[in-house]
Amino acid sequence: MLAPSKSADAPATSLRGTTMTDVTAHAGTAAARFDAAFSAFIAFCADFCAGARQGQEIADRYRELSRKSTPELKKLGLTRSEIPRAALTGTRH
Repeated sequence: MLAPSKSADAPATSLRGTTMTDVTAHAGTAAARFDAAFSAFIAFCADFCAGARQGQEIADRYRELSRKSTPELKKLGLTRSEIPRAALTGTRH
């Protein structure tokens, strides 16, 4: 959008005697704000999806370990009480 600038000085006059007006362009301010907000929203969605995926992986590990017998867990170096930690951290010890 073009808007004439408001100056305290009198308008400049060219050599031919024509009065000239300064025009300032404010290009893309609304578009830039929209782009920034949209980018932030997309980043939020990506982070949310990554967190949901990570949570699903933790749940899958927990489910897999909790279905094992005590001797199978012992072979992995785990006890039943260590299953939540092992599922959360992805470690066996």
